[in-house]
Amino acid sequence: MEGSSFFRYRPGKTFMHSIPPWIKIILMLSLAVVSFYVPTVPAFIAWGFLIIFSGIVLSFTPGEIFSDLSPTLIYASMLYVASIILSISEEGFFSAKSLVPRLQNLEMLSHMALSIETSSIFFRTTSPVAFRQGFAQIEGTIRKNDRTPLAEALSLTIGFIPGLAVFWHKADCAWRARGGKKSVKRIIVLTPLLFRTGMRSAYEKSLAMKNRGR
Repeated sequence: MEGSSFFRYRPGKTFMHSIPPWIKIILMLSLAVVSFYVPTVPAFIAWGFLIIFSGIVLSFTPGEIFSDLSPTLIYASMLYVASIILSISEEGFFSAKSLVPRLQNLEMLSHMALSIETSSIFFRTTSPVAFRQGFAQIEGTIRKNDRTPLAEALSLTIGFIPGLAVFWHKADCAWRARGGKKSVKRIIVLTPLLFRTGMRSAYEKSLAMKNRGR
């Protein structure tokens, strides 16, 4: 299931894969920002369209699509629970009105959902190497120099995001294999492990990049 991990690169020959990396980086950042200015209803419609687009046109598997949807679903659940608690605290009692989602929460959710789904399409169709090349092209053009230290740092950060999902998946599988259950204890135990493993991976990648530059 590692191929279904959040934002993990998916090899392919679609038109999205063939777009030059530097163009994809500019488009991804621009669309992610624009997503937060789209009205609520159009944002939800665009979000649904991108989900269908990624499945039909880009041939993403249901597991990959659900994996990229998971942050939005978790955020939606947190917002909904928070709105119920806030409504009860304001009114002093529970009522059917407490279950109605707040408009401002729906607006926040629509922006986040569209931004994440847009970014996931670019992440899924761009390899870590392509991201590094794209950042290097942009930085090299701006600096007019062959040295691109910022591009190396950004590509390392970009590659760290799907890596965390892989680390968490492995740790979670090990937890369940030992009879562990989904609970608060699981998060308390696995989070420090996730942080330690992620930091070690980032350090090893940093050393490898320095060695290649010698």
